[in-house]
Amino acid sequence: MSEAQGTRAMWVRLSRSGRWSLVGVSVLVVTAVLVAGYWGLRSDYRVLFSQLSSADAGAVIKQLKHQKTPYRLTDGGATVWVPADQVYESRLTLMSSGASLGGGVGFELFDNQSLGSTEQSQRVSYQRALQGELA
Repeated sequence: MSEAQGTRAMWVRLSRSGRWSLVGVSVLVVTAVLVAGYWGLRSDYRVLFSQLSSADAGAVIKQLKHQKTPYRLTDGGATVWVPADQVYESRLTLMSSGASLGGGVGFELFDNQSLGSTEQSQRVSYQRALQGELA
């Protein structure tokens, strides 16, 4: 007797409720294997940078593509996520590459200052430059 015939004979011997039980257990086992595989193979992503402007996000994504680092975007492209084990390495690589993130204007604001500026406008410019540098 072949294996297929043995399986068929067992199926015929089962009652109707036994058949449904066997099908139900089989479906549960297959579902459990699929869910375990999905959770096991799924990468845990963490935030690399958030609240980015579109220009900054574009620069970050360009560098991540160059590094071949997988990423995800949320918040309309303002938040960049990378695999958890690559967050710090990617952040350090991006910062050391000279990528200008933050888009704020710092003390370079004084590079184009006119000669006729008043003391009040210089104080305002200094405050803006200081805030830009701190950001």
